[in-house]
Amino acid sequence: MVTTDNQIAEGKGNKVTTSPFRRRGLSFWIGLALITASFGIYPAYPVIALLPVPAEVRVAGVIAGSLVSWSIFALGTTLAGREGIAYLKRLLARRGVPPP
Repeated sequence: MVTTDNQIAEGKGNKVTTSPFRRRGLSFWIGLALITASFGIYPAYPVIALLPVPAEVRVAGVIAGSLVSWSIFALGTTLAGREGIAYLKRLLARRGVPPP
């Protein structure tokens, strides 16, 4: 038996819905990749601090790196949503990484 939209609206049919935790589209995975990439910038801070350039350039480099990192993280969390953050938390908890 095929259920029509009118029957569903009238409460006569069963509408199959997917859980929001099961829907993982392209934006979810791009968001997770951006969140992960944002953490990849942190190892650059000591490298920037040790560069043989004037202190003002090093400070500007660290500030620029921080802004880029946080911007990428914010965009990633926007795309991945709450489900993405929960997914990363479960992934990290499963690997035994201590919480921040």
